Amino acid sequence: MLGMRAQAAYRKRLDPRACRTETLSVMNVEELRKLTTNGFRPFKLFLSDGRFFKVPHPEFIAFSDLAVVVFGTDRLPNIIDPRHIASAKPLKAKSTR
Repeated sequence: MLGMRAQAAYRKRLDPRACRTETLSVMNVEELRKLTTNGFRPFKLFLSDGRFFKVPHPEFIAFSDLAVVVFGTDRLPNIIDPRHIASAKPLKAKSTR
Protein backbone atom coordinates (compact mmCIF):
# COMPACT_ATOMS: atom_id res chain seq x y z
CA MET A 1 0.00 0.00 0.00
CA LEU A 2 1.34 3.40 -1.01
CA GLY A 3 1.48 6.36 1.36
CA MET A 4 -0.47 9.53 0.60
CA ARG A 5 2.55 11.34 -0.87
CA ALA A 6 3.47 8.39 -3.05
CA GLN A 7 -0.13 8.11 -4.30
CA ALA A 8 -0.22 11.83 -5.15
CA ALA A 9 3.11 11.60 -7.00
CA TYR A 10 1.90 8.53 -8.89
CA ARG A 11 -1.35 10.26 -9.93
CA LYS A 12 0.57 13.35 -11.03
CA ARG A 13 2.88 11.22 -13.15
CA LEU A 14 -0.15 9.70 -14.91
CA ASP A 15 -1.85 13.06 -15.43
CA PRO A 16 -1.12 14.22 -19.01
CA ARG A 17 -1.62 17.86 -17.98
CA ALA A 18 1.38 17.53 -15.65
CA CYS A 19 3.63 16.21 -18.42
CA ARG A 20 6.02 18.71 -20.04
CA THR A 21 5.72 17.01 -23.44
CA GLU A 22 2.03 17.96 -23.59
CA THR A 23 3.01 21.63 -23.67
CA LEU A 24 5.61 20.90 -26.34
CA SER A 25 3.15 18.93 -28.49
CA VAL A 26 0.66 21.79 -28.53
CA MET A 27 3.50 24.10 -29.50
CA ASN A 28 4.51 21.76 -32.34
CA VAL A 29 0.95 21.62 -33.64
CA GLU A 30 0.76 25.41 -33.53
CA GLU A 31 4.05 25.62 -35.44
CA LEU A 32 2.65 23.20 -38.03
CA ARG A 33 -0.46 25.32 -38.40
CA LYS A 34 1.76 28.34 -39.07
CA LEU A 35 3.76 26.38 -41.66
CA THR A 36 0.60 25.44 -43.54
CA THR A 37 -1.20 28.77 -43.43
CA ASN A 38 1.36 31.58 -43.85
CA GLY A 39 2.50 31.22 -47.46
CA PHE A 40 2.88 27.43 -47.59
CA ARG A 41 6.25 26.00 -48.59
CA PRO A 42 6.83 22.22 -48.87
CA PHE A 43 8.56 20.69 -45.84
CA LYS A 44 9.71 17.44 -44.25
CA LEU A 45 8.34 16.39 -40.90
CA PHE A 46 10.93 14.53 -38.79
CA LEU A 47 9.87 12.17 -35.98
CA SER A 48 11.66 11.12 -32.81
CA ASP A 49 12.14 7.56 -34.14
CA GLY A 50 14.08 8.75 -37.20
CA ARG A 51 11.25 8.54 -39.73
CA PHE A 52 10.28 11.52 -41.85
CA PHE A 53 7.36 12.47 -44.08
CA LYS A 54 7.33 14.89 -46.99
CA VAL A 55 4.50 17.42 -47.05
CA PRO A 56 4.53 18.85 -50.60
CA HIS A 57 1.13 20.57 -50.35
CA PRO A 58 -1.14 21.68 -47.47
CA GLU A 59 -3.72 19.08 -48.49
CA PHE A 60 -1.24 16.34 -47.49
CA ILE A 61 -1.49 17.15 -43.76
CA ALA A 62 -4.28 17.46 -41.20
CA PHE A 63 -3.97 17.96 -37.47
CA SER A 64 -5.62 18.34 -34.13
CA ASP A 65 -4.15 18.56 -30.65
CA LEU A 66 -4.27 14.75 -30.39
CA ALA A 67 -3.02 13.58 -33.80
CA VAL A 68 -1.28 14.67 -36.97
CA VAL A 69 -2.19 12.89 -40.19
CA VAL A 70 0.21 13.01 -43.13
CA PHE A 71 -0.79 11.44 -46.43
CA GLY A 72 2.08 9.71 -48.19
CA THR A 73 2.75 9.46 -51.91
CA ASP A 74 0.83 6.17 -51.79
CA ARG A 75 -2.22 8.21 -50.62
CA LEU A 76 -2.38 6.29 -47.35
CA PRO A 77 -2.72 8.19 -44.07
CA ASN A 78 0.08 8.10 -41.49
CA ILE A 79 -1.28 8.92 -38.03
CA ILE A 80 1.35 10.57 -35.82
CA ASP A 81 1.28 11.42 -32.13
CA PRO A 82 2.31 15.11 -31.94
CA ARG A 83 4.62 14.33 -29.01
CA HIS A 84 6.88 12.46 -31.46
CA ILE A 85 7.37 15.38 -33.84
CA ALA A 86 11.02 16.39 -33.58
CA SER A 87 11.19 19.08 -36.26
CA ALA A 88 9.97 20.35 -39.61
CA LYS A 89 12.44 21.55 -42.25
CA PRO A 90 11.78 23.06 -45.67
CA LEU A 91 12.19 20.82 -48.70
CA LYS A 92 14.93 21.89 -51.06
CA ALA A 93 13.61 23.55 -54.19
CA LYS A 94 13.85 21.46 -57.34
CA SER A 95 16.06 22.89 -60.03
CA THR A 96 14.21 23.74 -63.27
CA ARG A 97 16.76 22.72 -65.87
